[in-house]
Amino acid sequence: MIVNYNVLNYPQNDIDRFWSKVNIEYNVDGTVNFNECMIWNGFTDRNGYGSLGMNYKDKYQTIRAHRFVYGML
Repeated sequence: MIVNYNVLNYPQNDIDRFWSKVNIEYNVDGTVNFNECMIWNGFTDRNGYGSLGMNYKDKYQTIRAHRFVYGML
């Protein structure tokens, strides 16, 4: 389970959808292996950045995956 603080108040369904598109490596004890990369398996834009479409603040928009994570810190 990834801990987040959700500073930008993303809807929980968007957070769950985001994490479903990330391949996370786990240690033998079941904890997240932070020594490995988390691989984005969702849509990428023309520049290769991971992107997620979502309704945020009553407006549909596409947000890059790394910015989405930053908004949860």
